[in-house]
Amino acid sequence: MIESPRILLIDDEKPVRKLLRSNLATQSFTVLEAATGARGLWQRSSRRT
Repeated sequence: MIESPRILLIDDEKPVRKLLRSNLATQSFTVLEAATGARGLWQRSSRRT
């Protein structure tokens, strides 16, 4: 089974994240999101395999 490509979306404005998440999801991306750069880096490092 082929996994969807993942993208980490970082933006401090929730409406912007919501819009981008919606658009990326329609293109078959798995979207992870964070409101700050620090939170995004933490998410990225905690999801490494």
